[in-house]
Order: sequence, then C-alpha cells, then structure tokens
Amino acid sequence: MNKALTATLFVLAFARAVTVAAEVRVETTSWTNHRDGTEVPAYFFHDASQARADGTLPAVLFIPGRRGLQEVDRKYVAEIAAGGFLILAPDWQTARFIEPMPVSHDPATELDVALGLAHIKAHPRARPGEKRVLYGYSRGGYYAVRIAAGAIDPAHRDEVACIVTISGHFQNPNAPEPAQVFGMMPELDRLAAPILMIIGTEDIGLRVDNNARAFYALINRGHKADLMLLPGARRAFDLREYLEESTYTPAERTAKRYSMMRAAQFMRGCFG
Repeated sequence: MNKALTATLFVLAFARAVTVAAEVRVETTSWTNHRDGTEVPAYFFHDASQARADGTLPAVLFIPGRRGLQEVDRKYVAEIAAGGFLILAPDWQTARFIEPMPVSHDPATELDVALGLAHIKAHPRARPGEKRVLYGYSRGGYYAVRIAAGAIDPAHRDEVACIVTISGHFQNPNAPEPAQVFGMMPELDRLAAPILMIIGTEDIGLRVDNNARAFYALINRGHKADLMLLPGARRAFDLREYLEESTYTPAERTAKRYSMMRAAQFMRGCFG
C-alpha cells in the first residue's frame, strides 16, 4: 500500500550565497514497491514562499549516489530546493538495508527510485500533468538515464523534462572492467530528455572519461546535451564544505556556487 505524505520533520533556515533567506520545509514520506513490497522512505524539500501563482513548484526527483542519503546530502538537497523547487529524495539504500558505498548494484533499487515519479503527483505543491526533472548524483546518474530512457517503465519517457547529473556514472555498475573503462550504458541511445552533465576536472579520471564518452555519443546523434567541466574541482566538490571543511578550496567553493546556479537555470528552462 502506497503511503502519502506523513509528517513534517523540521524547517531549515539559512542564507544562500545570494544573501536571500530561505525556509526549506522537509517532510517525511514513503511508498511501496509493488513488485516485492519494499517500503521506500523519502523526503520532500520545498520553500512554499517561492511557489508559483497556482501554489505549485517545479518538481525534481533527486537520486543520491552510492553513499546514500546522509545528512550532508540532505543539506545539499535543501540548498537546491531553496532555489524554488519541490524536491523528492528517496533513501533507496535504507529501504533495502544496504550499507553506504556498496560496490555492487542491486537492480531492484531502480524501481524503488523510479516510483518516486508517481509519488510526486500526491504532493499539493506539484503541478498535475507537468513533467519532472531527474537530478542524479554520481551513481544516481545511471538511475536517471535508465528512468528517462524508459528502461524501467516506457511511460517514464514522457514524464521526464530533463536530467541533471553531478559526477554522473553512465555505465552499469555491475558491468565488467573493460566495459567500465571503454564503454557506456546502451540506454543513452534511447534517451530523449535534454541532459546537463557537471563534473570537476580533478574527479577520478575514469569518471571524467566516462562523462566525455557519454557526452560525445549524445552529441554525435544530435541529442541536446551539455557537459560542464569545472577546473580544480574534486569528487564531491559541492559536498566538501560539509564533509571536509578544512580542505574545501576556494576553487571548489566557487565551482559549487556556479554549478548550482547553472543547474537551476537549466532546470527552470526545462519547465519553460
């Protein structure tokens, strides 16, 4: 049985880089994977003061990486929501008792995440019939492309407005090493939604190469894709102020501010 929005946890109040105060409300929610009964806990983030005339906000399904949806990730998502978005973030690892940073990929979690698209419809701040953005972080980028390409449910192709990835991985995590080094996920050939790919130049070389291969494959077939390379930014550059404040460099601080601004502009453009 699917569960609708349950209770409000807390309100995050903070000042953004543009010195605009924002109040982001965080609400707990969950839904059930109808295939095996797995209950997926999740959070809604939104600032009602930034709603459109009809009271709605453009909706985003945020897909965390294999670290999971930890406190630093919730802070990061709250910052995105402060830009005027309704964000649903599923805690897909907790749903199946998966420890943070798993090496292998559990395909069953893909439907756990994808069902979030249908769950967004239950929120009063979501505009009925409007397409949604998929925002994939690291391995979340793999989920996002799979969903948008209709690999999990063909109906999803018509429900996704666009995709944003941060250090996205565009290959099946369970694929053998040669496929990781030289290949990319075949679902990219079926992708219809525009995509913005963001990655730091100091990220792991294999991940940078993976982004470049995916980008050129999309461009060569005439797909709408943008690749943003941020000089001097390491892996998780936009989370380092929470993870390793003492080593957070000025370049990464600027890269985070710039990438969040560009991602917000891109997402707003997807909604017209």
